[in-house]
Amino acid sequence: MNRQTVLVIKDERFTQHLEQVPHLENAVRIKAIHSMLQDPSICGKWLEVKPRLALSEELLLVHTPDHIERMARTAGKLITSLSLDTQTTAKSYEVARLAVR
Repeated sequence: MNRQTVLVIKDERFTQHLEQVPHLENAVRIKAIHSMLQDPSICGKWLEVKPRLALSEELLLVHTPDHIERMARTAGKLITSLSLDTQTTAKSYEVARLAVR
């Protein structure tokens, strides 16, 4: 790996956030990014990193226990609206834990 190699956390599970919801942060965006990463012009300039689920202790480094619990309660629910522009779906909590790496 050289100084200009970009690490990319890549996993098909990221498409499960806001699955089937008309929102900018949906699976189409992730699939488009994955497609762009295959462009020959950037071959060798990025390195795929496999994610793992963040531990509770790691989440607590940047989030309050209340926030983590609020997000955890959305797991498995079809859709949860946290604000006018922030929603979660059944897999969003798990996907967010993958994105921590």
